[in-house]
Amino acid sequence: MEDNVTVVYKDIKYANIKVRPSLEVVVTVPFGTESSKVDNIIQKRSNWIKKQLTYFNEHQHHIKEYVSGESFHFLGKNYRLKIIHSNEERVKLSGGYLQVWVKIVTDYTSKKRLIDEWFKDKAKFHFSKLLDKYSKIVGVSIDKFSIRCMKTRWGSCNPKKSYININIELIKKSLDLIEYVVLHELTHLVHYNHTVEFYDFMTLHMPNWKIRKNKLENT
Repeated sequence: MEDNVTVVYKDIKYANIKVRPSLEVVVTVPFGTESSKVDNIIQKRSNWIKKQLTYFNEHQHHIKEYVSGESFHFLGKNYRLKIIHSNEERVKLSGGYLQVWVKIVTDYTSKKRLIDEWFKDKAKFHFSKLLDKYSKIVGVSIDKFSIRCMKTRWGSCNPKKSYININIELIKKSLDLIEYVVLHELTHLVHYNHTVEFYDFMTLHMPNWKIRKNKLENT
């Protein structure tokens, strides 16, 4: 694993680790951090790092074929894809299946489009609902909300413009984990950086946020 680790020194207070889909492990630490402490940080997170590397390694070359039997995750549950021939194109969850009605069952493009649109519609509905709920709790307003495909983040924001971005992949996770990401990004509109005040604010509105964060990082 050491060959894939990149250590970055920045003007920050707390160290953080990211595992990229390229299998590169990026450890960002405050200026002046001793190499022994960097090694200790990596060692403490070694199990999580290995899980992330395993996940990206397994999914790096996996491409959905959109055929019956394939597995799809939605709101923390697993569903099997069921392709059905029909003159009317639609998508529906039923009895553990993600059912997709298409005119031509071998038409990859149509199947992918229908499924992608369905996931985006569901993401828009659930993300918007939670953003509305927690923005009222936090006491902030959002000027713009976008759903994006992000490789290394579950969410991002622009505090100055009150923009919130949520990763489309998050719709695969359970609602409690989506709630954590939503609150995390909204908190940045109040406290820009990961300061003590930021985490105190998170704890005030979501006492178990650390448990949710750990669950998100390890699933």
